[in-house]
Amino acid sequence: MLELIAQIYVNFLEPAGQVVLWLLGILILLSIFNFMRDPKAKQNMVNSLLALLFKGFKAALVGSGLVLQKCLSVLLVAIKVIFAAIRDFFGSKI
Repeated sequence: MLELIAQIYVNFLEPAGQVVLWLLGILILLSIFNFMRDPKAKQNMVNSLLALLFKGFKAALVGSGLVLQKCLSVLLVAIKVIFAAIRDFFGSKI
């Protein structure tokens, strides 16, 4: 199971994170150049794309946190069931 998680991270998550960081850097650089060129234009495409990227990044972080929370709660329920079964086995009068 750990090997599968490591493969998914190395093959999918890390490259996707690098692409997102590169796009974020390019958008920040474009917004700086645009601000230097015309400081009064606040509603342009670069700013809206940057805001959308930040919103998507925040949504991805919140979603992954919720998935992690759900997985850990399922794991805790499984551990509780295992300990209850062990307790009942040693507490039986067989």
